[in-house]
Amino acid sequence: MSKFIYLTVFLCVLSSKSFAEDPVASPATSGDWQIVCTQSAAKEAPADASEAQGCRMAQSLVSASSGEPVSILRVFAGKRPSLLLRTPLNVFLKTGVLLQIDKGKRFAFAFEFCDKSGCYAGVPLSKALLSGFKRGNKARVSLRTTHGKELALTYSLKGFTKIYRLLQAQRADQKN
Repeated sequence: MSKFIYLTVFLCVLSSKSFAEDPVASPATSGDWQIVCTQSAAKEAPADASEAQGCRMAQSLVSASSGEPVSILRVFAGKRPSLLLRTPLNVFLKTGVLLQIDKGKRFAFAFEFCDKSGCYAGVPLSKALLSGFKRGNKARVSLRTTHGKELALTYSLKGFTKIYRLLQAQRADQKN
């Protein structure tokens, strides 16, 4: 378990650096999901992860007023698929994050750290959670602000399955 925590923290640090970078290319988009590739991720990522090739799948929620990303959900399709969520700053860290797909089971996970870009929470994608993402219509992320208000972020799952399969295929092709 501690190996996963270290890997997750590493992925969070890696991802926090690449949030500020321009993507090298976006080789595929389907529905509301896209594969995003960056050069620094390819240089710094662990060898067993799809991000070792600088790619992962992502969806951003953008502020209507500023046009800037408010929250970003990323999925890494390595040997152990994982999810990384970046939320806005000023969230109450102790309560963590609740993730619910459609009206299904709620999954709770903790924030790991914050930097100037936001706060990060990562979790391994269990078979049940990954299956929910593939079959579902929307993923709702709930958290509390430092002012005690609930903040709900809703991600569309339209295109998730297709992009996840493409990311896995891309990873397999690059191994051969």
